[in-house]
Amino acid sequence: KAMWLQCLAAAGTVRYQLSEKNEDLEEAVRLWKEVVDITPETGAELANIIDNYVNALSDRYKRKQELQDLQDSIANMQIAIDKTPQDHPNLGSRYNSMASLLSDRHTQTDATKDLDDAVDCAQKAVDLTPQDHADFAVRLETLRSRQLDRYCRMGNPIDLDDAIENARKEVGLTPKGHKHRALSLTGLAITLARRYGRVGMLEDLEEATKLT
Repeated sequence: KAMWLQCLAAAGTVRYQLSEKNEDLEEAVRLWKEVVDITPETGAELANIIDNYVNALSDRYKRKQELQDLQDSIANMQIAIDKTPQDHPNLGSRYNSMASLLSDRHTQTDATKDLDDAVDCAQKAVDLTPQDHADFAVRLETLRSRQLDRYCRMGNPIDLDDAIENARKEVGLTPKGHKHRALSLTGLAITLARRYGRVGMLEDLEEATKLT
């Protein structure tokens, strides 16, 4: 039954991606939850199944902006992280996802702990990812964004300096023609502009202007 239900849930996800209908999304969420519920806690596939469930919940959150979907996503992603060995290739991806989920919850609740935890998770994602990995620059972007979020909320200049350092690394990893090049340059320009606004260094403003 479990394998059959998992195939049905995967088909439901594809159907929603093609139709973008609310009823198909609701069905995908329901099916993935049922797969999670019937999968043994010791099952090797549980973390991968949770990934799919959280993806469906996240899609529903983006549509409906209901906090409970975020709460459920975070709780389930934590289970997936806890069940993932330290040397597993998917652990970095799960920490990166958790960083984004926590950031979304902070936007909803303004809880500063979520900001701190989001930065910590994003840093772990970067630390676990080899620099030659295809997603390394993307995870640096997540870290930079979470550091900038915390700077904007808490005002610690260390976060802003760290965000600029990571933005520079990200730009260095995305050569001209890379699909994320524009995003990387924009991220660096934004962080430099923020620091110019804080300390008034003309060099930051000039560099930010050249990047845009």
